[in-house]
Amino acid sequence: MSREDKRQAAARLLKRLATDPLTAAISERMPDMDKRDIAALLVFAADALGHPSCAPTDEATMHVDGASIGNPGPAGAGVVIVDCHNKKMAEISQPLGVTTNNVAEYQALIFGLRKARELGVRRLHVRADSELMVKQINGDYRIRDEKLRILSREAKDIIDSFDSFDILHIDRSENRAADRLSKRAADSSG
Repeated sequence: MSREDKRQAAARLLKRLATDPLTAAISERMPDMDKRDIAALLVFAADALGHPSCAPTDEATMHVDGASIGNPGPAGAGVVIVDCHNKKMAEISQPLGVTTNNVAEYQALIFGLRKARELGVRRLHVRADSELMVKQINGDYRIRDEKLRILSREAKDIIDSFDSFDILHIDRSENRAADRLSKRAADSSG
């Protein structure tokens, strides 16, 4: 068996183990790591062997944030899109003029969705620190504000163009890059 054949076999084995019930047994022996951490580590190891689990434009993670200084006030949208190997694909810092923070959050989402579609992303994972927007997009909260209802419909029309889509609320500390871009754009809106 050649060195390359061994690398390919190791990558296949690691990926298979990542979804195997064996990860539960491993996590019992390594109490500081849960099953998801172990699976993620195995996938990472397989990718490190040079056999990525996805093509760069197949799947991406997008961080979005909107900022408004004064609410309403000068506003901006910030977006960072990374591929499945955590390499930056795109970055957006867009001034929005004067608007509310919630409108800025939706505008950031829409700018990012358009960019991801333009880049050819098929499976998109969105991370945002706006719990309101995330819950509204997921259908957990009703949308009472007419402006937000219109923006939500626009976002959902774009979302439908992806093979798969998910959006999760994250802590602001996990969204620093998009936050920085949105604040920079808001500063230049004023």
